[in-house]
Amino acid sequence: MTRDLSQKLINTWDWLNSYCLSRRDDQTLACGDHAICIVQIDDYPSRRLAWGPEKTKEILKGMEDIMSAYALEDTLIARYNDSTFVVVLHHLSDQSEVMEICSEIKSTVDEACLGGDLPLTISIGASACHHDPKVGYQCAMSSALEALAKAQNSDGISISNGRA
Repeated sequence: MTRDLSQKLINTWDWLNSYCLSRRDDQTLACGDHAICIVQIDDYPSRRLAWGPEKTKEILKGMEDIMSAYALEDTLIARYNDSTFVVVLHHLSDQSEVMEICSEIKSTVDEACLGGDLPLTISIGASACHHDPKVGYQCAMSSALEALAKAQNSDGISISNGRA
C-alpha cells in the first residue's frame, strides 16, 4: 500500500510518540515486536545548494517514491523534514528483519542514483523497542538517533541493540 507522504509530514518527535502511544493497546505489538528506523540524507544542506531548487525537488520526490515502496499496511513512513524520514516497523519476528529492511532501503536508494554527479547518499539508524508499552516509542527513538550518529561515521547503517 502506498501512502501519501505529504499527508504524513511530522514536525516533532512528540508527534511520532503520540502516534505510537495510540497503538499501545494493540496486543499484537508486544514490546520488541516493533522498531523505529531513521533514514537521513547525508550532508543535505550542502547538497541542496549544489543541486539547486528544481533538482532538489525532483530528488526529494524520488526519495519519497522509494520510501513509499516500504509503506505496507502495518508500516508507517513519515517525513520529519526534507532530509529525514522515519519508518515505524510493526509485527517483527526478530531483529534481523530490521537490518534486512534497512539494507533494502539503503540499497534501493543507492541503485536509484538520485542526484546525478552529486549522488544522494543516506545513513540509517534503527532500534527495536524495549520498554513498558505504556511509555510509547521514546526508548526506540533515542536509541535510533544514537545509532544514526554511528551510521553517519561508518558504513551507513547502524542498528542499536541496547535497551533503554
